[in-house]
Amino acid sequence: MITKHYYKSIVRAALLLAVTMCITGLAPTFSTSAMAFDLGTLNGAYGGNNSNWVTGSGNGNGSKYFPNSARQLITFDGAGHLTIDQANNDFGTLIRWTVPGTYTVNADGTGQMSWIGPNGGFHLRDFVIVNGGAQIMSMNSNDFGESSVIGIGAFIKQLGTTFGLGALNGTYGGNNLVWVTVSGNANPALHPISSRELITFDGAGHLTNDQLIDDAGTIVRQTVTSTYTVNSNGTGQMSWTDPQGVFHMRDFVIVNASAQLNSIDDPDGGALAGVGTFIRQ
Repeated sequence: MITKHYYKSIVRAALLLAVTMCITGLAPTFSTSAMAFDLGTLNGAYGGNNSNWVTGSGNGNGSKYFPNSARQLITFDGAGHLTIDQANNDFGTLIRWTVPGTYTVNADGTGQMSWIGPNGGFHLRDFVIVNGGAQIMSMNSNDFGESSVIGIGAFIKQLGTTFGLGALNGTYGGNNLVWVTVSGNANPALHPISSRELITFDGAGHLTNDQLIDDAGTIVRQTVTSTYTVNSNGTGQMSWTDPQGVFHMRDFVIVNASAQLNSIDDPDGGALAGVGTFIRQ
């Protein structure tokens, strides 16, 4: 049986030990050391989407900028070289290409990546590495002269090397923002559409999408069923026909060990550009 005197002795001993640990430096402390960054910090495949505005001759909203969005899969070799696989909705024109490039990393985790597009245009992107090297936040640098691109992107490590239909099996929730045009004139105005979506994949190529859509102020609720495909590198497509009979297609990339999808809307269905993020419940 523990007496009151014995209990007080235990408490005094515990307090003395704690004081001694603090004095001798044995007490636990929070680390103040920062992560060291270099080329090797980026090693593997990162998927994401990029949302941009590109200068042009003007649009019906009175602005000189047009929307542009891209689904990208960027593979870094840990030594300053990269390969970028891209599906780009360039104001209603879908462009697909894969090109090599280079990258640099500074000691503070900032850096740059660059590549030459298939048409000979130079592309430059500034970025910062976050989340222990698992994510990159970027902006497009002004390297296109009169056709400058203003935009931002987020890219997350795939954390997986084998992909198929079964990589998507379960329910993913997220949101999507799309730009379409108001028809009826040669220089149409831009028209925004946003949505909250709950997409359930069956692991065998079929999906159900529960959507709540804000069509420039008009709320639409609908549920559609359709199909999806997955490529061996973790990119893929999903498509459906809405209740009005309009066909829609989306390009996506699987990231974070199949826990997340980053997507763009293809021109099918009238989208000029659009990006979405969907995370497994």
